[in-house]
Amino acid sequence: MQDGEEHYTLVDFWAAKKFVPNSIYRQVHQDNKVFLCEKQVFSDHFFSVTTKLAETCLKESEENPY
Repeated sequence: MQDGEEHYTLVDFWAAKKFVPNSIYRQVHQDNKVFLCEKQVFSDHFFSVTTKLAETCLKESEENPY
């Protein structure tokens, strides 16, 4: 192999897991969970539904005070 020459092979996702140290795997997994949560929270659809829910709750509490 010459300098700078790259070689690669396709590896099944689940087979690759055994090559990743547990500490790195856990950190990437945690980062992915946070990303997916933030993706939902900052989506236009989530914001729209949350706004409508809050407006409905406020309207309901104004119409039926304790």
